[in-house]
Amino acid sequence: VSLAIGAAALCGLALLRTLWPLVAVGFDVESTVVSDRARSAVEREKQLVLRSIKELEFDRAMGKVAEEDFQEMTTRLRARAISFMRQLDSDTPGYSDLIERELQSRLASQSLSAGPMVQASETSGVECTCEVCATVNDPDARFCKYCGASL
Repeated sequence: VSLAIGAAALCGLALLRTLWPLVAVGFDVESTVVSDRARSAVEREKQLVLRSIKELEFDRAMGKVAEEDFQEMTTRLRARAISFMRQLDSDTPGYSDLIERELQSRLASQSLSAGPMVQASETSGVECTCEVCATVNDPDARFCKYCGASL
């Protein structure tokens, strides 16, 4: 009798392990990408999942898929797509930090150099008139906005 219970428990565990990916919302995809080949494979899988979502939306619009089935399948597919996107983003952890630092340095240098220009443009608020077509242009314009002549 105990052998039968053990065999039934083992079969139940195998069944649970087999069916769990079909009913789980969050697919746990490994977060480490080891090479460019693996990264391209993850990118390809992401594209396939996104294409499947579009197909599913089209099928729902055509009336081929029930609303509750659509919601269930869409939830799973979107969770899988998000996990692939996170995996691709986690592959380059220092990249966003580098972008933030570069952005801060550029904004700081622009604010230093833009200060005198803003003051100069505020003081010289005289509008320029084109000699060729007599169109009124902005004070900082180098070319006429109507005919393109040099000011």
